[in-house]
Amino acid sequence: MTDFDVSYRMAKIAVVGAGISGLVAAQNLAARGDSVVVFEKSRSLSGRCATRRWLGHVVDHGAQYFTVSSTDFEQEINKLPQNFIRCIDGDVISEEGVPLPASGGKRYFCRTGNNRIGTVLAADLEVRFETEVSRTQAHAGSWQVGGESFDAVLFTLPWPQTAKILKLDVAAPVYLPCLTAVFEFDGRPTGISAERYALSLRDPTEPLAWSACENCKQGRVLGNKTVFVAQASENFSTQWIEGSPDDYLELLLDQLKQHWELSGQPSAVFSHRWRYARKAGPAALPDLARGLFIAGDSRVDSKIEQVWLDGKRSAQEISSYLADL
Repeated sequence: MTDFDVSYRMAKIAVVGAGISGLVAAQNLAARGDSVVVFEKSRSLSGRCATRRWLGHVVDHGAQYFTVSSTDFEQEINKLPQNFIRCIDGDVISEEGVPLPASGGKRYFCRTGNNRIGTVLAADLEVRFETEVSRTQAHAGSWQVGGESFDAVLFTLPWPQTAKILKLDVAAPVYLPCLTAVFEFDGRPTGISAERYALSLRDPTEPLAWSACENCKQGRVLGNKTVFVAQASENFSTQWIEGSPDDYLELLLDQLKQHWELSGQPSAVFSHRWRYARKAGPAALPDLARGLFIAGDSRVDSKIEQVWLDGKRSAQEISSYLADL
């Protein structure tokens, strides 16, 4: 259910991007009776809240977990299906060996993959996959997207992609990349990998920034295997973002083995390049033409809680705009 308190004529709205903020906004607007179309250039939902089914495992290679620090978000999470969410069993440790507290006290994950959040949110929505929006233009009091007319358009992409569509040459949020690698080792977790969930490193000169044992998420890793997710530091990712995985995977693996006291070589590996992993810091966005809106981490922090709530905010903003027409 939504909590809109305004009344307006039902409208046709385009949402560009099927990440969390876009799907939340679309769901809220559709619940009001508006006609909402979500355009997504890839074949999947949830954006950087990404999961891969790999060798029988379920691996979150995007957002690793989420926290709940506000009553508003707690209410949203309580609407999800029963037993859909679980707590991670294990601590995140600093390089000094100190457990790092989670915002709200706990770290949560989706039992069948964090990208399944998008599947729940997209239920009953019209999502057009593999449909890239390259431009939008005003026409007769509406906005043209993909050859159709819409009363409003919501962009939930990273700002550089939105600016390209709108043909804007505006210095706004700068995004940092993140190279991610996933390693499978033979055998179940032992030693350090059986005692903690993740290690967070703060040295920007080192290749590795984050590493986590996916086995701490119950039911994710099959067989006699241990799976690690390794995310490179911002400096390292910037240096190697255009390179081949063959050029940098060994460097990440060496640090992973060192910090987790691993021996032997991985039995399998895959990598992923996040070109727009997160904003470098706060930045002002330009004012857009009437009928165009922005949501997601162009406006807020990249955390799941923040983009979710910003999706709700943008739906309210659009409803208020339509009420004034």
